[in-house]
Amino acid sequence: LTKVFKDKVIGEISDAVKSAMPDAIDQLSKTLDGVALDIPFTNDFAEIRFELSAAPDVEAEYVSVPVLGTVVPVANPGQVAPYPIPQIPSYDSTEDSYVQVFLSDFTMNSALYTFWAAERIKRTVMPSDIPATFPLQLNTSSLAVVAPGLTAKYPTAVPVELFAQADPLSKPDVKITAADNGAVVQMPSLLSFRPIPAAGQPAVDGFTLS
Repeated sequence: LTKVFKDKVIGEISDAVKSAMPDAIDQLSKTLDGVALDIPFTNDFAEIRFELSAAPDVEAEYVSVPVLGTVVPVANPGQVAPYPIPQIPSYDSTEDSYVQVFLSDFTMNSALYTFWAAERIKRTVMPSDIPATFPLQLNTSSLAVVAPGLTAKYPTAVPVELFAQADPLSKPDVKITAADNGAVVQMPSLLSFRPIPAAGQPAVDGFTLS
């Protein structure tokens, strides 16, 4: 009798909570309408925007709230990152935890895409940036092993700048791999070696690796 009473009370409480949650979530959603959930970063170039990707899922065992975080340029908040929005499980019953967080690769992909589309994934390395003890220096003599043509064109050692950038024709791609407990980033890149013929002069085209 005690067990029956206990199960009945627990069942009624569970039903009451379950029926009340949609209204509570709806009220919370209306309250948050006036709150800015966009978080700017990188000197206001980009921001991450949060919104519900689907209706909350309210069950007796859990409440699931799917939130989509998208990184977009501040100047173009309507930009759409060309990646599929993944389906994330609502709840993992095999995990004994009160709060579960599932993370997809979409947010990271939207961030990389935003910086890639704006051509902000690039870096110039100057000869002075390389430690003197490093076996390979950025000059035509040291690079003779990989680019003998530079040595032939510049018999006297000439400094070389290294310009690295993401390939503007191939968008980057991030995949979270559960098996390896990590993320795999695929970002086709270009490495351009540019000789500097004389101090104060701009670098000239040398060769590019991709």
